[in-house]
Order: sequence, then structure tokens, then C-alpha cells
Amino acid sequence: MKLNDLVNLRTGEIITRIEKRGVINDQIQPSTSNQLHLYEKATFTKEAGFYVVDASPRYLVPTKISKTLKPVELGSMIVSIMSTESAITTGFDANQIPYLLTANYAEITVQPDGPLDVGYLNYWFNETDAARRQLELANEVKGATIKRLNVTKILDFDITLPDMAEQKRIGQIYQNALTIRALEQEQTQLGFQLTVAKLAKRGQD
Repeated sequence: MKLNDLVNLRTGEIITRIEKRGVINDQIQPSTSNQLHLYEKATFTKEAGFYVVDASPRYLVPTKISKTLKPVELGSMIVSIMSTESAITTGFDANQIPYLLTANYAEITVQPDGPLDVGYLNYWFNETDAARRQLELANEVKGATIKRLNVTKILDFDITLPDMAEQKRIGQIYQNALTIRALEQEQTQLGFQLTVAKLAKRGQD
């Protein structure tokens, strides 16, 4: 079955175009209710199940309403054009500010009441040989050595689907494993910081 029959896909905007829609800040603007959190590398890395120390967020305060400034959908799948990996998005940051897709990412939403579970798609996209083979063919070289995913080719990918109950089971187990990985990485990092702090204290004694 082709993904084209199962999903909808859209790409993010380049920063230079986003800048024309408003003002970009590196701090939340308390008096502004319509700001958007730019979906960039740190956000994707965190949602892909890795511990992130410094998020370095940026926020857009739009100066006018624009249909192109569409926030990501809660629970949709975000694909990195550079790494060809995917993640399920929470849709909002910790301050409940919606994410705005930027140019290095694409958003995939499954068709309502369709036969595909987005959690299973995320697992399939990241972990299966079938997806990896097709992703390799969809990569295009830009410049001398840089590869970027041609996201439109994703729609031509062939996928074999288990029944919906099995898809949901696999997707949930996979998402749980990503959460555990991030927590373990955080624990390791905090343990390292504690050890370094103790060594520094001993050096001062």
C-alpha cells in the first residue's frame, strides 16, 4: 500500500519567509497571545526521544494573520529532512505555545478513520529495513556532499500494515521506549554533572 493513500504531507517555511510574517524573539513575550514556537533542531531532538540540555527556543510574534502560519497538529508525525528520522509531536511546548513548522521539517498526518496508526508509522519510519531502503533512495545530494530528503517521495513509499490493534500496540511500546531512553540519558547527564561538581569541590578543599 502506498503512503499517498494513507497520509497527508506538508513542509515547513524557510526562516526568511517566516521573518516577513512578524518578529522573531528568543524570549516569550508575556503580553502576546498569538506567538508561535519555531520548530527547530532542539525541539525535534527532544520529541524524537533524546535528552536535550539547552533548547535555545525562538518565537514568532506575527504582525498579521496568514494562512501559511499553520501550527503543527497535536500527535502528527514530524520528519527531519536532514536526518530522515521522525518523531511524534506534542503540538505545544511546555508553556502551551504552539509549534510552527520550519523548512528542515515536514509534517505527516494520517487520514481520519484510515487503516494507519501514526504511532506505528513513526516506528516503521525509524526502525524498519523497508523504510530505510526507501529513504535512502529518496535522499538527494545538494551541493557537494549534503544529502536532503526529497519529502514528496515519501508519498510513494510502500508499507505493509498489520491490523490496527497490532499497530497501536507496536506504536505505544515504541513511544514508551523512546521516553525511557530520554529519561536514562537525563539520569546519565545529571550523574556526570554531580560527579564533576564533587571533583570541583574536592579541588577547592
